Amino acid sequence: MVIHRKTSSKKDIKKAFAKLLNEKGLEKITVSDITRRADVNRGTFYSHYTDKYELLNEIEDEILSNLKGYFDESVPKIIKPVNDEKEDVQLFSNDSILHAATYAKDNFEMIHGLISEGGNSKLIPKFKKIMVDVLQERAKKIGVLNFNKFKMPDGYAYEIMLSSVVSILEYWILNDTKESPEEIVKIINTAACVAPTEFLM
Repeated sequence: MVIHRKTSSKKDIKKAFAKLLNEKGLEKITVSDITRRADVNRGTFYSHYTDKYELLNEIEDEILSNLKGYFDESVPKIIKPVNDEKEDVQLFSNDSILHAATYAKDNFEMIHGLISEGGNSKLIPKFKKIMVDVLQERAKKIGVLNFNKFKMPDGYAYEIMLSSVVSILEYWILNDTKESPEEIVKIINTAACVAPTEFLM
């Protein structure tokens, strides 16, 4: 019974924190704001967290762990494009991107609050770091990385490879996830195959 109450109070605190992030931004939130909105006393809050920053870090870690799990399950594969000109490599499966997008939509209020201007969160850079780690691991398994071909430092190459996933997901969330997760997967796949200059033609 005590465990159930503790779990319930933490959920209430996180739910209240998400709403306040979107309304006020992190720096203007006080512990009193959180406890009033969550309808718990300050003692309950401090039994879980030392301050709002520890709460923020726990939420970030929880989100990142869930997202990483979806991409860890992804299996890299070599695919043939429609035009059959050459083989291509899909380092992240459509299912993994779909699961990540669905998770983001299901947890929209919290994630939107974290990555918005007032969120003061490092969620996006941390997510990108996780994606680089997964990308390196996946690429090693099928031996496809060839950065020397373009004489480009690794950091820039990874930035280019991840931009179509991370940037589109971030834009989608900041613009209220108007499209479905399935539509976002299609947009990400299109972005991976289209050179920016093609939009100018």
